[in-house]
Amino acid sequence: MSSRRLLGVLTGWLTLATIVSGCGMSKKNHDADMTALRTEMQSEMARRDTLAVVGLAVAIALNVEQERRLADLESGMAALDVRMLEVEELAVGAIRYNAPVHFAFDSYDVVDEESLIALDRFAAVVGRFYTDALITVEGFADPAGDADYNKWLGQKRAETVMQYLVDAGVDAGQLRAVSYGDADNRQVEPGAWGENGMANRRVAFVIDYREFM
Repeated sequence: MSSRRLLGVLTGWLTLATIVSGCGMSKKNHDADMTALRTEMQSEMARRDTLAVVGLAVAIALNVEQERRLADLESGMAALDVRMLEVEELAVGAIRYNAPVHFAFDSYDVVDEESLIALDRFAAVVGRFYTDALITVEGFADPAGDADYNKWLGQKRAETVMQYLVDAGVDAGQLRAVSYGDADNRQVEPGAWGENGMANRRVAFVIDYREFM
């Protein structure tokens, strides 16, 4: 065999060995890449599963917290007076309570010490559990006098109570006062006035815990 032919054979074998060697390295790299990819996919799936579990836990915790706050509010209201716990209306996002806070005839001064104690306790409940709620103070009058005067008198009663709550520590920004005067559909004792109408000379509170700022 000539030296030229021998050189050609050796070159061919070296080239083949190089190709085979190169294919072996590519297969190893491919396997390593596949293993890394599988590991990454498994990690991502585990991460997503964890996030789903955490999200569910957070949702459950938020619901539990809302239920707790409502329970705390109910408990706090019970400390005011059993009569106050008669829920007049339960709407989406808001609760309305009748309050044991009454006024003398043709007056917007709170009538007695019991009413002031109830207001102090109400302010404490709001300050502890509902600093993010809008509190509407609704004022009412008995049906003596004309409708315009009674609307004005109910507003003054609501404003008097609102100011008392501010003095007791409730943020003025979360309070508003409105009047329903002697509205027929809101009278506790329909038609009662004067000495018999104190139940109609009152305020009610609406606690609205939707965002209002």
